[in-house]
Amino acid sequence: MEQIKRIIIPHSTKTRIITIFTILVIVPFIILSILTFAMLSHYAVSNILVATKGTISMISFQICSSIKDYEELTMSLYYDGTVELLGSESSPSSQDEEKIESALQSYCSRSGVRSAYLFAGNSHFYSGEYYPEIELFIESHRNMIKEEHGACIWFPTNELHGNAQETSYILARTLNSKAKEDVGILCIIIDDRMVKNAFSQIKSEYATRYLTTEDGKIIYSSDLNELGKYVDFSEIDPSSKSTVIQTRRLLQGYSTLISQKIMRTNWYCIILLDISFFPQNAAKLILVFLIIVVVYLVFLLFMLQKLNKLIFSPLTKLTQAMDAYAQGELEATQLSPVGSGEFYSISEHFNNMSVRIQELVTHYREEEDEKNRQKMKALTSQLTPHFIYNALNTIKWMALLNHQENIQHLTESLIYIFMNAAKVDDNNYTVEDEIRLIENYAVIQKARFMNFELMIECDEISKTCIIRKFLLQPIVENSIVHGISASQSKVCRIIVKIWADDNLNIVIEDDGIGFDVEKWRDLPQKTDGHSNIGIKSIEEIILLEYGTHYGMQISSEPGNGTKVTYLLPVIRENSDDSNNNS
Repeated sequence: MEQIKRIIIPHSTKTRIITIFTILVIVPFIILSILTFAMLSHYAVSNILVATKGTISMISFQICSSIKDYEELTMSLYYDGTVELLGSESSPSSQDEEKIESALQSYCSRSGVRSAYLFAGNSHFYSGEYYPEIELFIESHRNMIKEEHGACIWFPTNELHGNAQETSYILARTLNSKAKEDVGILCIIIDDRMVKNAFSQIKSEYATRYLTTEDGKIIYSSDLNELGKYVDFSEIDPSSKSTVIQTRRLLQGYSTLISQKIMRTNWYCIILLDISFFPQNAAKLILVFLIIVVVYLVFLLFMLQKLNKLIFSPLTKLTQAMDAYAQGELEATQLSPVGSGEFYSISEHFNNMSVRIQELVTHYREEEDEKNRQKMKALTSQLTPHFIYNALNTIKWMALLNHQENIQHLTESLIYIFMNAAKVDDNNYTVEDEIRLIENYAVIQKARFMNFELMIECDEISKTCIIRKFLLQPIVENSIVHGISASQSKVCRIIVKIWADDNLNIVIEDDGIGFDVEKWRDLPQKTDGHSNIGIKSIEEIILLEYGTHYGMQISSEPGNGTKVTYLLPVIRENSDDSNNNS
C-alpha cells in the first residue's frame, strides 16, 4: 500500500482519482466479468453436453429402429414359404425361381435397399443393382454368417463399386428350414440413408458426427476426409451404453467426445464437439451478460461525467488560466465562474486578482507610452528647427543672389514641407509621403548645391507602408550638406532604394566625401560646422517606436561615400500590430 501511495501522490489530482477509480472499480469489474463469463460458459457447455447426449440417444434409437425394420424384412421369406422352396432336394422349378426373384424384388422396392441376393446351393438369385464383388464377399464371410445360426449380421463396407467415400451396409443371415438346416444365405445391400437421416438432426458446424465399428474404425462421418480412420477407444467402456470424455485430443484439436453404443450391433454413434466455440453459441446467456455490462458501463460513464463536471473541468480551466497568466496573456485570463463550492470561490478570487493586476499593468503602460510620446516630441522638436533653418537659409541666398522664377518653386516646396511638418496625426504617414518630402527638400537644396542628383527607387507595395515622419529626410540632408557640398568638383549622386519582403528595407547611399563613423560617434552633440543631432535622434526614434529588433546601420569611409541601411517592420494602414508583416 505504501508503494502505491508513493507512486500516486506525486501526480495530479485527476490522475490520482482516475488511478484509484481504476484500481477499486474498473479492475474488480473486469475480474468479476471474466468470472461471470466463465461460469456462464461452463453452464452453456454443460447444457450443450446434456442436449447432445439426448440427441445421440435419439440418433442411436433411430438407427437401431431402422436396423430392426430391415432385419424383420428378411423374415418375409419364411412367411411367404420361399424358404421351403429352397429346402427341397431337387432344383427349384422355373415357377419357384420366379417366386424367389419376386420376393427379392419386393425387398428392393423398400427405401434404402439397393439389391438383394440369395445363395442356395449352386443357385444364385438377385434383384436390384448388381455388385460382382458380393459373391466373393459372402464366400469370405460364410463361416461367420453360419456361426450366427440364422441371426442377422451387419457388415459396413465402402468397397462396392470402388467408391471409398460412400459406405454401404450388408445385412446377411442364413435361412433355416423347418428341420433347422441351412438352406441358403440371404444378403441385402442397404445404402447409408438410414445413418445420414439419423445424424442429420445435428447440423452444428462445431460438431463432427461419426459411426464406428467396435474397434473404432469410422464407417460414417460428416467430414468425408475422416472415413477409414480410427477413433481412440481406449477410454470408452464397452459395457456402458453411453460415455462422455471431455477435453481430450481426439483426431484433431481439443474436443469433447460423446459416444452411444447401438443395440443389435457393435457400432457406436460418436459426436465430437469443439468446446472452444461453445461460448459463442451461448447467445442467450451472453446477451444477459452484455446487458449487465452495458448498464454498468452507462453508470460508470455517468459517474465520470459528473466527476469531470464537478472536479476535472474546473481544475483544467483554472490550470489553463494560470498557465496563460504565467506566460503574460493577462487579457485572456478572465474566467466565467467554474464548478461550485471551493472551485467557484477560487475562480472568483482569481478573476479579481487578474483584473487588479491588469489595471496596474495598463496604468503602467499608459505612463510609459506618455513618457515615450513626450520624449518623441522633444526629439522631433530638435529635428524641425534644424531643418527649417537650413531651408530658410537657402531661400535667403537665392533671394539675395538671384531674382528668378525658380524662387516660386522653392517656396512651394518649402510650403509643402511646412504643411507636412505641421501635421499632428502621424498614424497614416506613409513611405510615399516621406518620398515626396525628400523630393521637395531636394528641390530646395538643389537651388543651393547644384552638384548632386537624387534618384529614388521604390516598389508599389512599399509606398503604402506606415513610417515615422522625418525618418529619412535627415539622412538625405546630411548627404547633401556634409557629403556633397564639400565635393564641388564633380556631380554626386544620392540613391534611395526601398523594398519590402518580411521587413521594410531602405538604403540611402551617396558617393560623396564620406567620413569616419567611429570618430563621428565620439564627437559631442554639436561641433563647429557639423551637427550629429539628426542621425542620433533617428536611431533613438527607431528604438523607441519599433524595438530592438529593428534599427539603422551606417557604413562610410573617408573618400568612399556613405551608405545608410534601415531595417523596419512592414506596417499597413489601420494596423494595430507594429510587427504585422502583411
